Formats: sequence, structure tokens, C-alpha cells
Amino acid sequence: MNRYIFPATVLALVLSPHLFAANLEAAADDVCVCLEGPYQHAEETLALVNEALQSGDMSKILASQDEMMRVMNTSELCIEDLSKKYPDISADETLQKEVMRIADEKCPNPLEKLKSASAPSS
Repeated sequence: MNRYIFPATVLALVLSPHLFAANLEAAADDVCVCLEGPYQHAEETLALVNEALQSGDMSKILASQDEMMRVMNTSELCIEDLSKKYPDISADETLQKEVMRIADEKCPNPLEKLKSASAPSS
């Protein structure tokens, strides 16, 4: 029995970085699912802003604020659930940042396009 403990431990140590990386990828995928609603609403709001700037009618933007709050609340609850699903990541700020870096690659924030487009050129 003892002769199997060492190989099993070594195998676990060799595989654990790969499993942990997969866990970070899975967490990033889950973050993207949580952010899907707010990101979609942000894109819709950008379109409304552009339309309002052309027409001068801000009523649609004001009407969309209530919907945005609902979407944000749902997203916040989703993110809170992820902290329960991934307690190791939730407890480690470095891992949280890595998950967000991966998530930013997988599902970029549509408002970042606006920021980069409006940033002054150096």
C-alpha cells in the first residue's frame, strides 16, 4: 500500500498546475457568463447615446437606466455565487486578477473600445 502513495503524490503534484490552470479558465468562462448581460446592455446603451447625440432626444437613455440597474444587480449576484464556487480564487487577490485577465481576453468589455477610441494619441 505504501509503495503507491509516492507515485500518487507525484502524479497529483504534476497534474495540479494543469488542473489549477483549467480552474482559472473555468472561472474566467463563468465570469464572462456573468458579464454577458451588462456588456450587451453597455453596447445597446452606446448605440442609444450615439442616436441621442444625433437626435437630441435623451429619453431612451433615461429609460434604459432602470434596465441597466436590474442587469447590474443580476450580474453582481452571479459574481457573488462565483466566490462560493471558487473559494480558493476568491481568497487570493493574485488569482482573482489572473481570472480577470483571462476573462478580459475571452470577453472584452465593450466600453474599453470607447475608452481607447477617445484616448488622446501620444
